[in-house]
Parts: sequence; structure tokens; C-alpha cells
Amino acid sequence: MSGAAWLALLAPAAIAFSVIAFLRGSPWTTRLADHPNARSLHADPTPRIGGLGLVVAIIPFAVAHAHAALGATFACALALALLSLADDVRSLPIEVRLPAHAVAALIAVLAMAQPPFASLSWGVMTTFQRGVAGFR
Repeated sequence: MSGAAWLALLAPAAIAFSVIAFLRGSPWTTRLADHPNARSLHADPTPRIGGLGLVVAIIPFAVAHAHAALGATFACALALALLSLADDVRSLPIEVRLPAHAVAALIAVLAMAQPPFASLSWGVMTTFQRGVAGFR
């Protein structure tokens, strides 16, 4: 395996480890803990910070190294991660979360359904893909 491939594997892992280690010692740990309620399967507060470390580590690398269709999919994943963080902090209602997940899934499916060699323009999706490709 080349040095660049090792870097692509090890850098996100090191970043995720560092972010999670930092968050474990921060006040965010207690604020973002899942406190049990009537529907919970646990009795003690459970930390929910691991996903933050993974998102911070993986999404930038994935977007930087993906073609436009995958970039659109990763952008949707990032948007859903931010929505999930907002939900962890404020407990968003289902009327906000469900449509956001449906729209993100639709965008991801449309982005992946268009092959890179297609000559037809999909209007909004093509513009969105060009915008995502511009971030690389």
C-alpha cells in the first residue's frame, strides 16, 4: 500500500481518536449525554459524543477524495450529522427530522443514479454536484 493510502486510512482514525478524547474531558460530555426517559433501554446517562469524532474525521476526507456523486452523498451525510447534533442538543420534533432525512436520501439517490458519463443534464442535481465538486 502506498504512503498516500496509509495516510488516507490513518489520518481520519487519528483525528477521530483525538476529537473523541478531547470531547470526553469537556463539558459537552454531560450536555450531550442521553438521559434515560420512559422509552429508554438504559438506566444511566450514556454519552453520545463518539459520532462527532467520526464525522469530524471522515466527512472532510471523504468529500475531498470522492467524485461529484459521492461528494453529494457525503454532503447529505454531513447535513444529517449536523441535524442529529441539533437534535441531541434541543430534541427536534419528528416533523423536522423525518423530512430532512427523506430529502437527504432523495438527493443521495439522485446523485448516485446519474452516471458520471451521462450527457443529460438534471438541472438542480447537476448544479448541486458542481457545487460539491467545487469544495474539493
